[in-house]
Amino acid sequence: MPKLTIYSEQKKHEVEFNVEKTVLECIQSLGLTFHAPCGGKGNCKKCSVDVEYIGNFEANTTGKPHGIPEANATGKPHGISEANATVTQTTFLACQVMAKDGMIVFLRKEDNDAMSIDVEGTKTLWTPTPDATGLGIAFDLGTTTLAARLIDMRNGNILAQSARVNPQTVFGADVISRIDASMTGKLPEMTACIREALIGLIDELLQQHESESRAFLEINKIVLAGNTVMQHIFCSMPPDSIGVAPFTPLSLFGDNHTINELPVPLFMAPCIGSYVGGDISCGMLVSQMDDTSSGTGILVDLGTNGELALCHNGRIICCATAAGPVFEGANIRYGMPALPGAINAVFHENGRLRLETIANASASGFCGTGIIDIVAHLVNMGIVDETGMMSSSGFDGLGLLDGHPAFYPLPNSDICITQEDIRNLQLGKSAIMAGIRVLLEAANVTVDEIRFLHIAGGFGKKLNLKSAARIGLFPIELLDRASAIGNSCIEGASAALVSTEAMQRLLAIPKQCEYIELSTSASFNMHFMQEMMF
Repeated sequence: MPKLTIYSEQKKHEVEFNVEKTVLECIQSLGLTFHAPCGGKGNCKKCSVDVEYIGNFEANTTGKPHGIPEANATGKPHGISEANATVTQTTFLACQVMAKDGMIVFLRKEDNDAMSIDVEGTKTLWTPTPDATGLGIAFDLGTTTLAARLIDMRNGNILAQSARVNPQTVFGADVISRIDASMTGKLPEMTACIREALIGLIDELLQQHESESRAFLEINKIVLAGNTVMQHIFCSMPPDSIGVAPFTPLSLFGDNHTINELPVPLFMAPCIGSYVGGDISCGMLVSQMDDTSSGTGILVDLGTNGELALCHNGRIICCATAAGPVFEGANIRYGMPALPGAINAVFHENGRLRLETIANASASGFCGTGIIDIVAHLVNMGIVDETGMMSSSGFDGLGLLDGHPAFYPLPNSDICITQEDIRNLQLGKSAIMAGIRVLLEAANVTVDEIRFLHIAGGFGKKLNLKSAARIGLFPIELLDRASAIGNSCIEGASAALVSTEAMQRLLAIPKQCEYIELSTSASFNMHFMQEMMF
């Protein structure tokens, strides 16, 4: 049977295949963490791999990423013993190359050990249930990132916390790509890789706590929250029906599920609708939007799927916007997750831009907060006008990329912001703002009546609210009432884990909620076009 070899972080994997497969599909079958934001459509140009092959090698050269030379190098590849072998060595997009017998593929290192995700804390915010014992695990099952906490059930103390890239990014950056993957028969692989990742996070938590392996048996409660699609995939439920009208999920959860890989059942947070999941239910719990005394306010959970909720006079109205994965660093030329080297903040000082990176590492690209920051500064500086058009000259740092304007914030670096990046950010921010406008209309309230605006998301409290308001992510009138509350999903899951009261309130939240389907809303489409401007 034909066999392909894949090297990932010094590990060797062999994939046998008896039907035609792309290299990306072979990587997907292994459950390896590998970024392929467009899910294999050839659009994002981010699934590049180094390929070595003996003999004639034909590949789709149109799939080559920018900057790869046309000429193929020859030589003796790593791991091939034939001394006189003629070898083709080059870099291609994994989704554009068909697997061949004897092919060797090298993946670039994915750093999962230092995710900059807001899970930090020392104690849960709710009073633990009396007489509780043992350990508990709270999971945030994000589309792009995973976060977990190990909690002492007796007192609510957070014993350890960790985060990593969701390995399902190999199937695409957003939930639509994951639904497409499920429809093409890849649900088992997606379920297997996410469960394996969560088991790995549990092992990391126990190691941080210096627990012996027997401590795993002391885990007596697990709470998991994510969007509706992610919870379906984790439970091996096809999310296919969520992707087509009338967008009906198989389950809205709020119950326990047993899987073979874990010693105790998992409680799956209750979802509101097809695209408003358990993550925002947890966010509403933390924001106490179910409490009528909290007043009129808005919660925006920024991720690959923007989820929004507005509370007013005991009503909670929800919707979800297809903001795309731009706030997670995808769909951006030099975008990346919140890993060391990601530019996460930009400052304008003495007429120059100063960039801050995670862990003070050498800049590798922009994560979500850095993208919002730098575009806000480009607008302020006049490099980008209100329509989103980038100037072609007249400013330091401006240059060309593929014949189009690009801004290079660092000297002697290829890292840049392109015109296409600006457009993708406009689409994402316009979707969020249009969703807010629809909620205000549905509740018949004005911006002046909003007492608070909570912005949640994996990038936590690093979001610069002034930058977010400047690009039009939310109404600028709410800037003085806005707060970045960090990872409200993990906070809500932690609360439900340790507190019976919090669990009861979490279960009751969906009953208070009204769901608006924006895909059929004429009002949303109108606002979406209006809010494209900066």
